[in-house]
Amino acid sequence: MLPESILIVCSDFVEMAAISCMLSEHHVVVTAHNLDGAMRLLNRPNSCRLAYYEVGDDAEAAREGIHRLGNAGMEVVALFRPPCPQLVCEAAASGRIQGYCQMPICVESFLVQSREIMRRVCPVQNDDRPQPCLLTNEEVQFLLGREAGCKSGPCFRFMD
Repeated sequence: MLPESILIVCSDFVEMAAISCMLSEHHVVVTAHNLDGAMRLLNRPNSCRLAYYEVGDDAEAAREGIHRLGNAGMEVVALFRPPCPQLVCEAAASGRIQGYCQMPICVESFLVQSREIMRRVCPVQNDDRPQPCLLTNEEVQFLLGREAGCKSGPCFRFMD
């Protein structure tokens, strides 16, 4: 059985696909390009426990988005493009968001941060079995183009 759903709200197709790919093996992932679309997708309260939410330049809209997601029962991780908006720093300091992540996504740091946040927000029920990680070290190396078989640069592989 998969853990609770994770919502990704991001206007960038590539970033949203990358985040979704990294999380979807062990979590149900719901994606939307804007907050209104995301709220229409959620068919029941508390259906998603964690939301990765892209914060743009409009601080008031970002504040409202964080508030709406929180009221829907989700913990929020802010996604942003540099420089880091002041709102993100304030929200992290006050505990309104669980963390933040700079875009474009750095695979290694995203995975480390995501594991930590999910341990806090979506605790796995203890059944004394080792829990799988989001990606293995080999998969991370492959995504970074460091696979042993790749001598001419980054390689890509499509999953069945």
